[in-house]
Amino acid sequence: MSKTLKKTTDSESKATNMRWTDDMDGFLLNVMLEEQSNGNRPNGTWSPHIYSKMSKKCSESFGYTVEKGNIKNRIKTLKGTFHSCHDLFKNISGFAWNPITGLFEAEDEVWEPLIEANPNAKKWKRTPIHHYEKLIDLFSKDRANGESSMSEKEKVR
Repeated sequence: MSKTLKKTTDSESKATNMRWTDDMDGFLLNVMLEEQSNGNRPNGTWSPHIYSKMSKKCSESFGYTVEKGNIKNRIKTLKGTFHSCHDLFKNISGFAWNPITGLFEAEDEVWEPLIEANPNAKKWKRTPIHHYEKLIDLFSKDRANGESSMSEKEKVR
């Protein structure tokens, strides 16, 4: 049975966008984790060959063509969402991520000072971030943190 892909077209750029479901995200993340565990993500990057493999696997699973560009765009979106959420909650106590609801949960008296200090945090009270454990495995090390950094003088020495 063939599925119909819902596409939207941006009239200015003529770009075609896919609408990803939570199940599709989960499938893509599993494919990415498999490729990563097979050593196919050296230095945190995917080769064009691996994008093609992921595209093929998603196309077979979803029942319609998923282009490499669709995969790249979805990874960019998932990574951005993960980093904004992870950066907010990684060093704060009193919050727990609930894998069933996909929400970070805490008592109101814990949320209040966070929202007061960072008004953008309010959205995470009601916006789920699904597959958080998988996102951690894939993207938590993709951030520069200053460790092992050297100035130009240090490099010369």
